Amino acid sequence: MKAEIKYYTDDFTKHKEHFSTLDAVANISSLLTSKGFEYGKEKDVWLQEVHFEKSGRQVLIFRFNNPQDAMIERLRGM
Repeated sequence: MKAEIKYYTDDFTKHKEHFSTLDAVANISSLLTSKGFEYGKEKDVWLQEVHFEKSGRQVLIFRFNNPQDAMIERLRGM
């Protein structure tokens, strides 16, 4: 079973325009790979979904292949 962690775009970029999504994805994936995760579909972690909450905040959902890795990362934080 795979696990997911939700990150907010505005926590990982200072940009406010459309580029902010790409910048945040790059920043998050870079932080995760620096911790030893391999980024890519069906590898350790990958971008699964991007959507907006009712509050207007954009959410980036990263999926982890190993639920234990996701839990440790969630507890460790970024």
